[in-house]
Amino acid sequence: MITFNGAMKRKIVNLSYCILVMLLAACGSGIRVQYDFVRDLDFARYRTFDFISLPDSPALEKKGELMVKNAVISELELQGFEMRFTKPDFLIAVHTSTESKMDVVSWGYHYAPYDLYYGGYNYWGVQNFSAYTYQRGSLILDFIEPASMQMIWRGVAQGVIPPNASNERLTGLIEAAVRRVLKYWPPE
Repeated sequence: MITFNGAMKRKIVNLSYCILVMLLAACGSGIRVQYDFVRDLDFARYRTFDFISLPDSPALEKKGELMVKNAVISELELQGFEMRFTKPDFLIAVHTSTESKMDVVSWGYHYAPYDLYYGGYNYWGVQNFSAYTYQRGSLILDFIEPASMQMIWRGVAQGVIPPNASNERLTGLIEAAVRRVLKYWPPE
């Protein structure tokens, strides 16, 4: 029978959790999407778009903004929309944010060697807990009517950002998030 000490057991659990997070991020299944729009609006008249300039946000670096905009342009052009700098039918505002999150997991059991030494229960009364920190990214696309400057559609994607991801990996995640969000544009 193989037995692990407390440090080894924690390493195995931590490694398992990291692999799970990376697999979910790799599959893209960890991207949660929501959208909302103005009801009773004829979205068929919206064929051309441009981006609206927003004040600089510390969470949105210029490089990241460019990745998002390129992904949006590619996806909308695939859907038959056209980017137009003068008098577009709708404007797009891009918002992003990242936040540090923490998950705490109680494994619901005690570490066995301590239990055995102290008569079948944990002497200190402590259960095993693991805490994991990760980055969650949010992407919000607001589609705006230029004449009234009213939002007509909003799409939101949220997902885990893998630690130490390469530029290629981040670009792939951004493209997947944009594709998933724009699947709901125009609303039916």
